[in-house]
Amino acid sequence: VFNPEFWIVANMFGYSNITLQYVFLAYVFLAGVNFRYFLQRFKGDESLALSLAIAFMLSGFTVGNAQHIGFIAGYALLPLVVAAYMQFARQPETKSLLRLALVILLMVFASYPGITIIISYLLLCLFFFYLVLSIKRKERVKRFLVYHLILAGIVLVGSFVLLLAYSQAQPYLSRYSGLTLEAVLRHPFSLHSFWSFLFPYSTTTDVDFFNTDPSMSNAYFGLFGLTLLVYALTGKIKQKVSVIFLLFAVFSLLNALGSQFFLREFLYDHFPLMNMFKYPSIFRALSIFGFLAYVGLNLKFDDIKSVNR
Repeated sequence: VFNPEFWIVANMFGYSNITLQYVFLAYVFLAGVNFRYFLQRFKGDESLALSLAIAFMLSGFTVGNAQHIGFIAGYALLPLVVAAYMQFARQPETKSLLRLALVILLMVFASYPGITIIISYLLLCLFFFYLVLSIKRKERVKRFLVYHLILAGIVLVGSFVLLLAYSQAQPYLSRYSGLTLEAVLRHPFSLHSFWSFLFPYSTTTDVDFFNTDPSMSNAYFGLFGLTLLVYALTGKIKQKVSVIFLLFAVFSLLNALGSQFFLREFLYDHFPLMNMFKYPSIFRALSIFGFLAYVGLNLKFDDIKSVNR
């Protein structure tokens, strides 16, 4: 009820197959806008940022999961949350604090919970990166930590209605005690689904071959994006933080494999909240983001032109 989408659509138009189509398209467009905004925070190449934003918004995740509005909402807000956190971590102040708290709460109320949980782990990685950076630079570490505690408090208070609903419903819903491993591993991004990086339409041809739900087998982010990723991996790292995005992208891709790799089961057994959501394949949303973010932070079109010369 705290998602602005509900306020607008439910009160003005009502939900139908037509309005849901427009809601989906709005989130897809928002995904592109937010990814471009994320790259602009690093003052990168504007043309490249626009191209990568298009690749992000029209990826196999948005195409494959068009019927899962919660998935698409989380995917659209992902770049905005990361951009807001990085601004906050680099410059902890009241303005950046309130901006970040707002977008995190928007993610909490609009996104599929599984995506919110995975993004929380990405933010945790960024937290340690900027904490170590602050210590090395002998900056105000105490201020950094205090502002994070205030942020946690604001998010908890803002999420109070959800926490209250959780406490009231917990005795009646076994799911709140955690899902079974079988349920958590359902619908992975199978090994055969790796073909979708090159041939996205192949995922609609033979369901048995891909051995997963058709909506979970597409991770395409464009041949242009894939080519630039390979090129960026051979070049110099210009932004150290981009390594976190790359590693988290690989980490997420391995998790997306579900039972075909040990990592998802390991997280289920040992990491908080990782037993609370289904579909390993949703991890591919973070893979697509991480790979394209790595490209955007380390490449410019001028670099490619100079090589061609």
